[in-house]
Amino acid sequence: MRLFNLAFGTGRGRRVAAALALLLVAGGAGCRPASDAGPGAPLFAVTIPPLGAFLRPIVAGRAEVVVLLPAGASEHTYEVKPNDARAAARAVALVYVDESLDGWASRLDARARLRLADFLSPDSLRHYEGSGAFDPHVWLDPAVMRAALLRTIAALSKLDPAGAEIYRRNGEAFSIELTRLDEELAQQLAPLRGRAVVQFHPSLFYFLERYGIRTAGVIENIAGQDPSPKQIKMLADLVRAEKVEVIVTEPQLSDAPVRALAEAAGVRIAHMDPLGGVPGRETYAELLRYNADALLKAFP
Repeated sequence: MRLFNLAFGTGRGRRVAAALALLLVAGGAGCRPASDAGPGAPLFAVTIPPLGAFLRPIVAGRAEVVVLLPAGASEHTYEVKPNDARAAARAVALVYVDESLDGWASRLDARARLRLADFLSPDSLRHYEGSGAFDPHVWLDPAVMRAALLRTIAALSKLDPAGAEIYRRNGEAFSIELTRLDEELAQQLAPLRGRAVVQFHPSLFYFLERYGIRTAGVIENIAGQDPSPKQIKMLADLVRAEKVEVIVTEPQLSDAPVRALAEAAGVRIAHMDPLGGVPGRETYAELLRYNADALLKAFP
């Protein structure tokens, strides 16, 4: 403690103290701010890591991005923390996907809110079968996100007019990157077109459907509601009837039901990740490439 008191008494020490205070607020909220934004840069808060991965290339060189959801946590069951409120209050805007996914963002005060679902074209959206409810896991389809770029850039520019030209230029470059990524993944996953998986949680439809991989069933339709032994048996029968070769699990939720079903049905497990935010899955391209590799390794 004495060392801190001595250091903070100098001009350099005060600057270090201010930087540490900012990092404590940011780090407590699970953020990873953009590294190339200068002093006094605008701040955008986002609810989940893939939103950060989408926003950072657009605002690079102009603004910082803070991610509220810690790596490894589920976006469906997360409880907001005091540091989240502080980060959201500091931000130019709080960016979230949709009330059905990260509705906990509504409990945070923010100067402005940007809902990603508002930037999407209606014909690019899918809905859960039988319910008509909007499937909010849109970020896993690079074509859907590329289509959202123009409206996203327009919204950011309205909130931060001084950054409009940077956002426009960055957006054009990111659009090209998304196109190339989509083409790369389509070629990579072409051998799996028409083959079937069972998803643990209905979070990967956009990715799977984009590349022609069929979902034969879902183990856990609502996060946290594990299937009963009877349901596991019914799913095992479905797996055999539909010639499913792979069951998909995700790191944010318990994999016990997946392991039980895989053992009962005699199939492999693909460890996919809808959220990322950890080393090797931090950028948008890293996250999607990770999931493509996970599928290719799992299929016999």
